[in-house]
Amino acid sequence: PKCPARNYQRDGPQCFGDNQAGAPNYFPNSFSGPVDNLKWAQSRFQTLAEDVKRYNSADEDNFTQVGIFYRDVLNAEEKDRLCRNIAGHLKNAAQFIQERAINNFAQADAEYGANIAKYIKEFQKY
Repeated sequence: PKCPARNYQRDGPQCFGDNQAGAPNYFPNSFSGPVDNLKWAQSRFQTLAEDVKRYNSADEDNFTQVGIFYRDVLNAEEKDRLCRNIAGHLKNAAQFIQERAINNFAQADAEYGANIAKYIKEFQKY
């Protein structure tokens, strides 16, 4: 018997079957995907090199570099195109996902998040 897949892998363009019924292929997500089994959280073998061990990246700064890029690298037209593009992809997402994304962009730069929010509202009028 076949075992149902419980992962985030998807077949390519010539897949057959339901390809996990369009479930998200990223983790974490907000749609009740598979969860980590802590029994298998860490491997049981010892490594000799430190660079192959797992480390917790939860406290990394994911916003400073993005903010610098937005403020100091992009000109006004590029900022506008970027915000419109992101908003265009978020306009049909669930409200809580839009809010989460806007919050993430605003942590990089307040104007960045505000412009994306503005364009989402603008695009939803149509």
